[in-house]
Amino acid sequence: CFANTPCDARLIPDVSVPTFSLSLHPEYRDATDKMFCGSDYQDAVSTCEAGDETAQSMHCPDGACPEGKTCFIEMPCSYFVMTNPLANPLADVSEMEVAVEGLPDPDSDEAHYFCGLDALVAESGCSSATWCRSGTDQECPNGESCFAWIESCEINAIVKREYEEAVANGEDYSFEGVAVAQGAGSGKGSGNVPSVAA
Repeated sequence: CFANTPCDARLIPDVSVPTFSLSLHPEYRDATDKMFCGSDYQDAVSTCEAGDETAQSMHCPDGACPEGKTCFIEMPCSYFVMTNPLANPLADVSEMEVAVEGLPDPDSDEAHYFCGLDALVAESGCSSATWCRSGTDQECPNGESCFAWIESCEINAIVKREYEEAVANGEDYSFEGVAVAQGAGSGKGSGNVPSVAA
């Protein structure tokens, strides 16, 4: 297998390119991420591999452990994976809080402008790709118009849904300058939850 070739797998038909990689996260690459306490090595392994709250409490990035335990390095466990929902592409996105900033108020007219050949098509196919922020036809593909107040479509809710689907599939997500970022919230089982921020 040769690295740094001039080929791009993304351009090859019928080739699936994985988009999720833990190595992209600096927290995962940090050596302290794999440090856990145990009465001996095997105890540290069995404890950390459980991945529960006890395992998380045995994380020792500063080398400090409860009395009678030792901090072991290069363990086959990751504190980042245990605690960050973005580390797991199969995480239950329904348990993640997603906040959207930089988009119009959900109750505003602007949040309900969508392109389509007619209003029914605009409603049935609404997505972030068909949103026409300005309310003008110039934002729509040729032959389509920008329809106002498509009641069942709202851009904030659409961006949230698309983001959650991307996370579930281990994919990155961005939309017209609205990019994925870490944010504080009340996601179950984690101190950090994904948010969509301008």
